[in-house]
Amino acid sequence: MTQYKHDYSTKKDKIFRKLHSTFFKLIKDKEKANIFYASYRHRNKKAGKVYVIQYMTQQPNFGAGFGHGLDVWRAGVVNAKALGLEYSYTPMVTGEWDRALGLGEKEMSTEKLIKQGYRVVRLPYYEMRDKASRELIEKIIRSYRGEKVIFLNEFEQECSPKDTGIGNDFMRRKFFEASSRKDDKLIFEKDKVNVAVHIRRGDVSEGLKAGDESMRKRWLDESYYVKVIGAVDEKIKKENKEAVYYIFSEGSEEDFPELKKMENLRFCLDMNAIDSFVHMCRADFLITGLSSFSYDPGLINPAKKIAPKKFWNPYPKNGEWILADEEGNLEEEISLS
Repeated sequence: MTQYKHDYSTKKDKIFRKLHSTFFKLIKDKEKANIFYASYRHRNKKAGKVYVIQYMTQQPNFGAGFGHGLDVWRAGVVNAKALGLEYSYTPMVTGEWDRALGLGEKEMSTEKLIKQGYRVVRLPYYEMRDKASRELIEKIIRSYRGEKVIFLNEFEQECSPKDTGIGNDFMRRKFFEASSRKDDKLIFEKDKVNVAVHIRRGDVSEGLKAGDESMRKRWLDESYYVKVIGAVDEKIKKENKEAVYYIFSEGSEEDFPELKKMENLRFCLDMNAIDSFVHMCRADFLITGLSSFSYDPGLINPAKKIAPKKFWNPYPKNGEWILADEEGNLEEEISLS
């Protein structure tokens, strides 16, 4: 049974997260924490005149699922571009994941920069959409002009939704240019339309069984997928093509009695997380779930996607996404190209 959620945290990471969470719960207002940052107290220092390339980086939440971690990590790329800085690569989670996505290839690494005399400066939280907040962070950055600095975004620092296209384009390019693409071993059939379907279950099922009703917002009934797959299949057959549907989820086939009745369907429940992610990125059509683990492949994959309308991240307005309500009713007609 595939497990998509892992905790890559070291003991030090977990202690940091606990202290960090406790501190901000006590202080309640992130702006009140600014004074605790050396970078904030540095903001009025006279900047140097010599031009030095400066960088920005961001560390993921090692205790989160991979998809969520990747969303946060990507914000470092986005904000670096928006603030006129170069991007510095800090590893995502494990060497296997980074290699699979091409992360770090042809990028300057934070580790190498530190060996070259750069130092890491942690920034306070900021809001790119708020004028005053953005001006403050720009002032802090200017105060370090002339110094060999890597600006480190705070834990779970977000980027502006209007700038997310920068990160999406970056991730798509990195994935398809990655040296690991030559090693991909896909189970797809060349003469068929290969449709990847992600159904989030594992952590949600466990949470609901434990009485955590907050997990309900991350659940889509099996009937949703039956209806969406049926709509896709009808469209593909109208074009005189044949599809194969690959179900990426957790659990056993017995957990999906209605889907088991459908034709041309393959359960990929024992496939490891990396291979599942790669297959979703390279499918001819993708049906995503209520999870960043399939949302992120949707950002990378240039094919058409059907996605649940109720989701916490914005969908790009690039013509690739078709949204569906909780019953599986589509907002627009399916297009395969």
